[in-house]
Formats: sequence, structure tokens, C-alpha cells
Amino acid sequence: MTFLRLISLAAILALFGSGNLYADKHRLIDVASKAIDEKRYDVALRVLPKIKGEDRSTALLYLAAMHRNGWGVEKDAAKSASFRKKATEHSYEYAENLLSGRGGVKQDIQKAISTYYSAARLGSRRAKIQLATMYLHGWNVERNETIAMEFLIQVADERKRLRKIYSRALEGEAWAQLLIGKAFAGDTLEISLIRNAASAIKWYTLAMDQGNIEAHYRLGLLYFRGRKPSEEKFDWQHYQKVDQDMHKAVALISLAAEKGSKDAKKALDYFAKEKRRKADEEKAMQQLFALAATILRNLPNTTQSQQEYKDWERKHQSSLNSTYSHAEALLVLP
Repeated sequence: MTFLRLISLAAILALFGSGNLYADKHRLIDVASKAIDEKRYDVALRVLPKIKGEDRSTALLYLAAMHRNGWGVEKDAAKSASFRKKATEHSYEYAENLLSGRGGVKQDIQKAISTYYSAARLGSRRAKIQLATMYLHGWNVERNETIAMEFLIQVADERKRLRKIYSRALEGEAWAQLLIGKAFAGDTLEISLIRNAASAIKWYTLAMDQGNIEAHYRLGLLYFRGRKPSEEKFDWQHYQKVDQDMHKAVALISLAAEKGSKDAKKALDYFAKEKRRKADEEKAMQQLFALAATILRNLPNTTQSQQEYKDWERKHQSSLNSTYSHAEALLVLP
């Protein structure tokens, strides 16, 4: 071991005091930072790989900087990029653990949000989507669609186009408000947003207020497709759907049809056919129950012998076949 390396080791020991060199992990990042400031890069290169937990991302960024600038190592852009990518991934994963309390990490919601922001600043697409989801739905933060939209624009495939459409919607252009509403409702492939019923209703209503006919129709569809009382509730549904309201649905779609919407007229025709189908189905079931009751009344007494039952079945086979065929025909509806 050279004299200089002995001095470097002594410097680390002096910072830690006596005992295990890596016993106090909370101070490792400070040791590395100080070593880099003092250009003792050999010390930093030995300490940084040992750092775990919440300081891991910072350590990886230091390693990225050292390889990018050639501090104590040969300049290597590829290695620098690799360390930065690892830092980004670790930051996001650590935020996930803080949010859920997994991975041996104590749950800390506020720290998780802060760490998601750190990962987002490093360019993590997953962190940006998570923050957008949290702000859009109001999960662990106060609901804020504006912040959510900023993150969604950052991760959009056509970032400039989405920003332009959103700006036009904010300026009050009905076509843009309708398109943003459709995206929040999951009713368009033109732009992609996280589904959220509250935001969809907001933008549809703004477009309706300006006389947009399709907005009436789309909002009616949102209520038609809403959660049914019998439908099992999931967390995601609370944000993606409203409670089904057929009165609102029919009223809004009827209004759109009156104003000339072809899609709304088709929807009303569907409603009418569905109503007739259900009425026919109910009538068929009533007839089927009546036929079943007739069959039951004519069944032989259960105390009779098995041979007597077979004789009865053979005697009434033709009648039974006819009854079954009639019942099946009733249930095959258009």
C-alpha cells in the first residue's frame, strides 16, 4: 500500500472516528462528497459503491459525474449514462417502497412524493406518470389537474401537440375542450390521458356551455356507461366512472339528437330496441315459468315407483319435447 493511499485511508477513519469503516452508512455520502470536493477521487471511488438506501441515487449520480468528467477515472460517456440511468431507476423504486412501506423501508408518504419528484427531475417516465395519477385522482395529495396535466404532457408521445390542444382548451375553444374531455373519458385515440370521470365531466360541460352538440352526447354516454349499483367497486372505478344515471344519459343524448347529432340518434334507437328486448325477454320468461308450472303439475307422485315414472315420461315425451322447443324459441331473441 502506497504512502498516499495510507493517507487517504487515514482521512476516512478520521471522518468516521474509530470502529467499522462503513458502520455509519448515513455519513457515507458526506464522506464521498467531501472527498470529491478535495479531489481525493480514489477515496470517493471506494466509498460511493458502498452506499445504499435513500442516498444510493445521489451516489450513482456522483459516479456518473466522475466518469463523465474523468475525475479519478478515464472519461467514459457510456458508463456515465449507465450510472445516471441506474440513479433514475433507484430513485423511482425507492419512492415506490416509501409509498407502500415495502422493501424494508418505513412508509413515509411525504418523503415518497419528494422522491418521486427527484426521480422525475432525473427523467423517470414512471415517476412522472405516478405523480400525474396522484394529482389527477387526489391520492395522498390535494387534487390538482393542472399539475397532473403538466406531467402528462411531459410523457406524451406528441408533447407539442398535446400542449397546444390543452392551451386551446384553457383559452376556451370548444373543440379542444371536447377533445380533452374525450381523452379523460377514454373515448379517443387522438390523445392519451389517464381516465378520470371528474375531469371528463368538467371539460364536456365547458364545451356544452358553448353549444357543442357532441359534448352533450358524450356526457350522456359517460352517465350511461357508469357504475351500476350491482357492480363490484374497485378503487380505479371510483375515479374512472360516475354512478350510472339513465335519466341524465337519455336527457343529454336526446338533446344532442334534437340538435342533429347522428350518433345521438343511433344511441336513442339502441335504447328503444334494448327496452323492447328486455320487455320481450321478461314476457318469454313469464311464459316459460307458466309452462314449467304445467309440467310440474303433471309430474307423477314422487312416491310412485321408478317404473311408473318412466312410463309417465314415455307417455308424455312428445308433449315434453314440444314444450322445451317452445321455451327455447321464446328465449332466442333478436
